Amino acid sequence: MVIWRMCTLLALASCASATTATTPPARTAAGAGEPATKPAGRAAAPPAAAPPASTRADRPDGQVNITPPVRISGDPNVVPPDSVKQEMVSARQPLLTGAFKVCVDLDGNVTAVTTLSPSGHPEFDHLVIERAKTWQYRPGLLDGKPTRVCTGVTLVYYQPAFSAAGMRLSGLHQRVFDAIAAAPDCRQREQLLHQFAREHAANIAAVDREIEAYDARRAPAGSATRPHTGFSEDLLRRTAPYVAICDNEEALITALFDAGLRLASR
Repeated sequence: MVIWRMCTLLALASCASATTATTPPARTAAGAGEPATKPAGRAAAPPAAAPPASTRADRPDGQVNITPPVRISGDPNVVPPDSVKQEMVSARQPLLTGAFKVCVDLDGNVTAVTTLSPSGHPEFDHLVIERAKTWQYRPGLLDGKPTRVCTGVTLVYYQPAFSAAGMRLSGLHQRVFDAIAAAPDCRQREQLLHQFAREHAANIAAVDREIEAYDARRAPAGSATRPHTGFSEDLLRRTAPYVAICDNEEALITALFDAGLRLASR
């Protein structure tokens, strides 16, 4: 499960600075037909003062109004690759957290993504950076005008099933995937999944209970729908080529879910 949130702390990047007025350089030579000196008794008029530049200090409170950019497209749910998940299992690490700086231009395009606080898993950080580059934003505003701005984004991946049952099921899913990939036909793949669901029903039920309890805690108050945390999502996606070609595709999908593989709700 991936939790996405945008930090409110903003770092302005290449924002428009206060404009400074300039005056034209004084002429160093008299123009054609003009005397080099003014006639005596006539004082030269002083040059007009340049209008003062508009600065933050001119404002009553000395502040500027900043509206952060808002993500309007792109999936923020970044699931770590299976290799990272296995590292988390080995380290008994239930949470994966990384903070990133996302810079957005005047059109809402992401121009740069950098790591502020690494997750400890470079593969995951790289995946987040590549995914974030595809996001689209409503541009940030500086005093009501679009501006280039950077915002902080924190992604948290939670792998809920860190009981003994969850750790066992995670490893068993890899084995059943290998068996599906090696199966000579679609019917045998379905039989393998049904057999797996029967043999490991206790582990599957235990993981389902953990996920159900976790999702109940994070459901918004008064919401008619409940979010659902995935389990072995990457592995489930990798089965797609072995399922889509089969006439019994719907039965295979049902069997995969019976075997405890779950896609997270979005």
